[in-house]
Amino acid sequence: MAGLQTDDFTGTDTLVPELEKTVDSFRTGRLCFADFTREATAIVRALEAALRKSSVFTLSCDSARAFEPSGNRQVYSQPVSEYGHHRIALLGIHRQFPVPVHDHPGMVSLILLLNGRLHAPQYEITPRRESHILVELASRSDDILEPGDIAIVMAETGSLHGLKPLDNHAVCLTIQLCTEQNRGPRSWYFPLAPNQSGNSALWYRIADKEISYGI
Repeated sequence: MAGLQTDDFTGTDTLVPELEKTVDSFRTGRLCFADFTREATAIVRALEAALRKSSVFTLSCDSARAFEPSGNRQVYSQPVSEYGHHRIALLGIHRQFPVPVHDHPGMVSLILLLNGRLHAPQYEITPRRESHILVELASRSDDILEPGDIAIVMAETGSLHGLKPLDNHAVCLTIQLCTEQNRGPRSWYFPLAPNQSGNSALWYRIADKEISYGI
């Protein structure tokens, strides 16, 4: 299926610039985090409402729900819009193939859960232990998202997050805003020991923009 284009949906061409202004207002101190979260959430939900008027978007949501991983394609990813400083996409994540913890250098990401339940923990790197390969991560939040919930991932919230469906599938609408011109490669983080948990722990870090997982 070809990428959907938000220009085809009434009103969406104004929503992304509005979201970018909201991020800027927060970062320049004109909005507190609570007000930023409320305003950003309202914009993302308005974007979803505009997209849902299209039967093509509905069909793409159905495909994401029915997605079965195979080969190297572990995550369903359908671009909605990708130009300028933003990328909007639909993700379909299967419970057996959760998205590992990763970062988004120089980006603000918003994740709206459309279907299923999703464990969306966020982390930050602690200054106590950091090297090129091994880093210590501290838990920043441990949210369980229900349909309609939104997670915001940015430097101010730790910028590292993972996505693990709690039902067979989870479907998300993601909005990524590029806020820095010169961004480094994305890094992926894997626990040093299986099922490692707690407030802080050592993780392997792999900096590799070729590992995409569809996101």
